[in-house]
Amino acid sequence: MALRFSTLASGSKGNSSIVELDGKYLMVDIGLSAKSLKGRLSQIGLSIKHVTDVLLTHTHGDHVNDTALSLLAEQGIWFWCHPEHQEYLAQRPGFQSLKSSGLVLTYEECKFQTISGLTVYPAALRHGPGKTFGFRIEHTRKVENERSAIAYFADIGCWNRATVDHFANCNLLAMEFNHDVKMTLASPRHPSVIKRNLSDDGHLSNDQAAGLLQQILNASLICKPKNLVLLHISDQCNTHEMAVNAATRVLSQTGLEYISIRAAEQSQASGWLDVPFVNSICTEIRTEISTQTLPALKSVRKKNKVSPFQQEFFFPV
Repeated sequence: MALRFSTLASGSKGNSSIVELDGKYLMVDIGLSAKSLKGRLSQIGLSIKHVTDVLLTHTHGDHVNDTALSLLAEQGIWFWCHPEHQEYLAQRPGFQSLKSSGLVLTYEECKFQTISGLTVYPAALRHGPGKTFGFRIEHTRKVENERSAIAYFADIGCWNRATVDHFANCNLLAMEFNHDVKMTLASPRHPSVIKRNLSDDGHLSNDQAAGLLQQILNASLICKPKNLVLLHISDQCNTHEMAVNAATRVLSQTGLEYISIRAAEQSQASGWLDVPFVNSICTEIRTEISTQTLPALKSVRKKNKVSPFQQEFFFPV
């Protein structure tokens, strides 16, 4: 069996990635129009008919597009979301079509198996009001006693030890490197938007992401990632070069220069990255996020319940 990963789009105008397991395809987020989504899939040799199921991180407009939801309904593709996501999506025609076709599946903050055969461990992340998740996506080859894991989190405002533990010891690490602070402060954005994006409920700066990367690598005592993918790079407040330089400094400081870095593109799909397998007997690690972080996360959500429109206004990318 082969496990592969590719980004279809990442950045200010839409986000979507895809994981292959032996000819079955799990898509993470559908923040592109139906037409664009089909075009990006063709760039990596696929069509929408190859997609088995789709996994949603959160309901911001750059991660879920209604025409893409309608496309899933037309093609009979399963759609995974958290129960709270359904509240925000309920009035969208594409979601209504999926719901009426019985294609909506829900997940909670515990492991579950997708239609594509992959095991997913969701982790609740702080990114403002509403539920936002990152995912640890795994597969185990039982006969060979081997396991492969992908860490994926595209939107996160801050992190703690539970975040580090959840995403440690993965074979591929795809994580947000959103903005440069100086560029953000100098940007023409509204002051309230700048303040929120720099807050714990916004996005990670290059320096913050570099700090999280270093902690994850230090905690990865069993296996280190072969590839590092930089996600959600702001088109207004960052550059690919600055994000890559921040990540490169961490790899140099930790003696892990052999890890390959890829800055995900907004305008085109990336090529496939192979995700290696390692001995699963040595990779029995805790993958459930610490319950100590949940009260703080829940209190933030209760106090800041806003409409989907407000969510998307607060978090331009």
